[in-house]
Amino acid sequence: MSTEKYTCCKNCIAEGRSIYKKGFCKKCYRWAMQLEKANKNDFQPFSSYERKQAIIALQEFKRREEIIKSGDCEPMQLEDMFIAITGACRSEIKPIPLEILYQMTARDRYRCFIILLDILENVPRDAPVLLTSTYPTKGIDHHVQTWRSALDNFEQD
Repeated sequence: MSTEKYTCCKNCIAEGRSIYKKGFCKKCYRWAMQLEKANKNDFQPFSSYERKQAIIALQEFKRREEIIKSGDCEPMQLEDMFIAITGACRSEIKPIPLEILYQMTARDRYRCFIILLDILENVPRDAPVLLTSTYPTKGIDHHVQTWRSALDNFEQD
């Protein structure tokens, strides 16, 4: 497959990112290949885990891109972003008064989301930091906790 055939990523539908390989942006490519490999190795003991992990990662990238494409960010989505960044830093944050986020204009919330997303996507991790509404506890790896929770509650669409 030639990258010229695709104008956006096959998974997250990001138009601003260049196509890396097989129609995927660089972010989604690794997880798409992991999913493909897990589907081929159905008899392997870890293939179920790898399949779930890849699907969750791809869904997360797609969800983020949908928010970007909508041009609007709900206050709860912005709060989830603050929580995710705090958790990725192994810190803690007091609950954000939602009134503050509701008082922001939609345009300001969206701009804030884009800035925070750029920070979040540059946190060095082996898997994407998942957006969550569960507040982190200082010193505990919130990233691992949210992934365990996502894998435990996984339901394929």
